[in-house]
Formats: sequence, structure tokens, C-alpha cells
Amino acid sequence: MKNENIKVAIFVLGGAIKFVKKNLKRADGTNEYYKLIKSLCANPKIGEVLIIQKSDWGKLDDELKQEYDPRGVLRYIYDELDPKDIRPDKGEDMQLTLNYQKLDEYLNHDETKPDFGLGFIGPGYMTNNVIPNFLDGVRDPSSKVKLLGMTYNYSSPIVHYLNKSDLPWFMICTDPRYTKPTFKAKDTVNYPKEIIAQYNTTSIWHSLKEYRNDAEFEDKTLNVRYSGIEKLNLVDEEIINPDNSRPNKFTIVAMQSVTGQATKDKRFDAIKEWILDRDTNQEVEIYGKWKEHFTDGYPQFKGYVTPAEIDQKFKETRYTLVVPIGPDWVTSKYAEVLLMGVVPFFHPTYDTQGNVLPLNHFCRVSSPQEFYDKMKFLDDVPEKRIQLVKLLQDNLIKNVTDGSFVYDIVNKSLENTNIGVRIWAK
Repeated sequence: MKNENIKVAIFVLGGAIKFVKKNLKRADGTNEYYKLIKSLCANPKIGEVLIIQKSDWGKLDDELKQEYDPRGVLRYIYDELDPKDIRPDKGEDMQLTLNYQKLDEYLNHDETKPDFGLGFIGPGYMTNNVIPNFLDGVRDPSSKVKLLGMTYNYSSPIVHYLNKSDLPWFMICTDPRYTKPTFKAKDTVNYPKEIIAQYNTTSIWHSLKEYRNDAEFEDKTLNVRYSGIEKLNLVDEEIINPDNSRPNKFTIVAMQSVTGQATKDKRFDAIKEWILDRDTNQEVEIYGKWKEHFTDGYPQFKGYVTPAEIDQKFKETRYTLVVPIGPDWVTSKYAEVLLMGVVPFFHPTYDTQGNVLPLNHFCRVSSPQEFYDKMKFLDDVPEKRIQLVKLLQDNLIKNVTDGSFVYDIVNKSLENTNIGVRIWAK
């Protein structure tokens, strides 16, 4: 069992990693990449955290790098291998260049080889193919599959490296919409050992058996495990006491869950039934991006505000309703509002597997009437509300802000898949 000088590879398939704070966002996952990497850098048993995806690490000055990585274990591969080296030269056909292979050539040495990898999923990986000019086209088998530039630059080098190295790795899905029932990742032969996610299920991984364009395809069943990884945004944050002045009764953050000009949205239907139809005095404030055809006639929708603004709003709020994106899923919202001292009531279709709270917990509400009755009860006896929030903070997020909960999550996946590595945990 290896438990010293561990090397961990970190990457985002189909997206960049960001370290410049002004570029970090909760909504697109970049803040979670930042928090995970910082947590790993603090683990005394980890000797190297290898960033093998392109990032803006080089834009930080030495003081900021030292602040982020005081032990000096973060190693940005593209400080040594210029990211421009893996892109096509000007005028070169992206489908024919082999530049993407240079990442594997550089990492394929004993002194560089990681013990395991942790990979997030980004938009550039949401295609069936990521290796250029490799597999035959579906509509025209006489031609080869072509890629978009984003896929080539942000997915091809890493997938080629994974396929060639057989590095054991785990997929981290902090957005449950990325935990698809079937991943048609045709040319990602080295599939994840487990998916670290926000609910329990299984997924099918459809890919080649071997890294050859004439190999047969096969389907593998992957374990998708609820882990608590949705709490990443809380690392390095302060837990707010709930007993301060809170003039706002009820605030909610909920984004439109459908794309484009769709006129039907299950999340909107839930908000309408539970909030809009009952909020006759228009006291509730709803933050998030929505198309006008949903918000017309409802002044409760306040639009998008910055994370700092919404945090301040929640510090002055007593209650919220957590509305799901889809069945069984857990999101980060309950933890983020709990950090601010807010009572998070769970819509009946949220966390239906009981991963966060028992199915009979007080914070679960089965109807709008029960929801409003419970808010009234806690307003009538405010010390009960304060006691409830403090208990939830102790049980659900107390060990989260220092990042150490990440170690338990990673160790569990290493143990589940019989990989002989363990990182230190408190």
C-alpha cells in the first residue's frame, strides 16, 4: 500500500483549469476545480499534484502561487511542455496533426508517472469522439471523424495519454447532468474506475476494447457513487452563525433547467406551484437566469447576481427551498445556503435517495402547505430555527471548510477499486 509521496494527475476533459480568482465561477465548475486542487496540495502524503490540462497558472505571481500551494507540490506540466506545442501549427489541418500525442510522450516516464488521476468533465468532451482522424464516420464510413477545435485542444491530448498509459482514474461529476446513463465515449478506451458523483446509480461506458481503430466495441458498467463531492465550493469559506438579524424570510436561487426557447421546464413548474401561486404579496426573491417567457408577470424573478451578492442576500435570509434539477440528484445549493446560516427545506423530489438527510427529516416537505406551516412554526419559535441550523451545520458541513473531506472521498474510491494507494485523512 503506497501512502507516501503520492502523485495525483488532475485534469478537466473538455475544459480549462483556472487559478486567477476573478475568472472563477460556481456555475461552470471552475471554482470546484480550484478548491479540489488546493485541498490536495495541502495533503502531506501527496508529493506532486500534476496539472495536465491547460490553465492560467502561469498568470499568477510567485506570491500568489506560494499562498495557494505553500508546500510547492503543484506541478503544471505546460510550464515544461508549452501548450502551444500540442496545437496545430498555423495552416496545419487539425484532423491530421499528431501534436496532441506530445502530452503522452512527455508524461510517459517513471519520474513523471502519476499514481492515479482525478478528472472533471467539461463541454469539450460531450461528444462521441475525441481523437482526430481515428474512427470511421457513421454516415460515411469511407471518411474519418472530424473534431471541433475545442475538443482537439482540451480533450484529445488527455484521452490519448489515458489510453496509452492505462492510468487508473476517477471521474468527478459535480454537475449531475454529466452523469449520463450511457457514455458513448467511443475512443476513450481507458474508462474511469468509478464516477464520484452526487447520487447513486450505474452508467454504461461504450467504447473500443482496445486503442485501435479496428477494435470491437464493448459496454462496461460503471459504479456512480454519491460521495458528498457537491460540498467543494465550501472549502476555505466561513460558516455563518444563524442567530444574526435576518429580515428576509424566503429567498431562492434556481436557474432555468432547459435550454434554448423551450417553453416547458419542470423546475419552473415546481417554483410556480410552491412559490408563485402562493406568494400573493410578492415577498419572495428568486435569483437566477430565466428566459422572459417564464418570468413575464412575475416580479419575484430578480435575474442573475454575482455570487458575492447572493451570499450577502442569504446572510440576511431565514429560509430557502431547494428545488432539484432531476430525480435523485443532490446539488451544492443546500450546503451553500447552510454555510450562510439558512434553513434549507427540501422539495419532495430532491435527494430522494436520502444521501444528505433522512427521508423523514424535518427539513423535507411534502407539500407547499407543509412548507409554509414549517416556516411559520420556526418564525414563531426563532430559537428552534437557530438550533436547527446549528445542528445541520455541525452534521453536514463542519469538516468541509478545511478541505479534508476530499481525502475520505478519494480514499473510498481507491478502496472500492482495489488501487493500492491511500492519501492521508484526518
